[in-house]
Order: sequence, then structure tokens, then C-alpha cells
Amino acid sequence: MVSNTIKESLQRWVDYGVPPGGFLLAVLRNDLGAVTLADAQNFPNIKDIYVYVYNELPSDCWGSDQKVIAWRGKGKEEVEKTNWEEIYDDGNCPDCSESIPDTMVDGGECFNCGHVFFVD
Repeated sequence: MVSNTIKESLQRWVDYGVPPGGFLLAVLRNDLGAVTLADAQNFPNIKDIYVYVYNELPSDCWGSDQKVIAWRGKGKEEVEKTNWEEIYDDGNCPDCSESIPDTMVDGGECFNCGHVFFVD
């Protein structure tokens, strides 16, 4: 079973090019290392998640590093930009200090460490 959290994260990826956390990013890259990154909730559902990605996501946005890199940051729909520098110190992730992309949306995950960003 694919959780709503996973589906929502994948939909942000499709619609806005917002990178999901490390586990889903590995799934999108078709990296078998995703198995080692899955948490206790997602590990038993890895097969279902891969089937969901295969059946529901555009083939241009997943399947290899090159496809993921090309898709990352694409604004598929116009979204209101958040000034992350006003919310997080210098616009950097508080967990890993990676710069927060301009395309990040409320509830999106850090590309590097999986930290979830919230406006409030």
C-alpha cells in the first residue's frame, strides 16, 4: 500500500519539480539503494511504491539520474514562491545546511537530508 504522504510527495515532484526525501529520490533514480533508505513504514511497501511510480508518474521524471536531474526544479505549474531566507537561517536547511531551492513548497523535503520545510 502506498501512503498518502508518499503520493503527495511524488505529486509535488511531478507538478513542481520539488525533490522528495532521500528514499523517494532513490526510487525515482531507480537506485536499488532505496531499500537501505526505507523506513519501517515504507520498507514493506517498496514494491507497491515502485509499481505506483511506474503506473502513475510521467516516464520523463523518473528512471535514471539523468531524468531526475533534468526534472528537478521544473515549475510544472506556477506556484507562489516562498522566501525561505525569512523562515530559515539564510535560506538553508537547519539539519544539513543545504540551500533551500527556490522551487521548494510548504511541506517539501530537503533534497539532501529529508528535512520537511514548513512555513509556520
